[in-house]
Amino acid sequence: MVQSEKRRQDVSIWIGRSLSGMLFLLLGAFFLEHLLPLLAGGAPTEGRDFLWLVQIIHLFLLLGYLISIRYALIGSLFIIVFGSIFFILTANGPSLWLFLLTSNSPVFFYAYGWLRKNRMEMDG
Repeated sequence: MVQSEKRRQDVSIWIGRSLSGMLFLLLGAFFLEHLLPLLAGGAPTEGRDFLWLVQIIHLFLLLGYLISIRYALIGSLFIIVFGSIFFILTANGPSLWLFLLTSNSPVFFYAYGWLRKNRMEMDG
């Protein structure tokens, strides 16, 4: 029984790490796609400060994905905080909830693993 609980915990943590890696690559591509016009001067001059702010927040979201692979708790905080800010600023309507759910998905698996770990420690 203890072995299967430990396995569930490990699998959950590894799913969270895998999702973090995949979301880093996917959202990193969008980050570069939107950053390059800003650096090349092709972005509109009006609202440029807001675009830079959004890009910085996006960068911290990406850092959260990388940090969470090694330090799940700190990375999860980055993902929740900066992911929420980023998508609230950039997404509209019903798509906001889809983006929030998707971007925070690694945190759900990390949390499940932590709950399993705490349960094992309390039981045993």
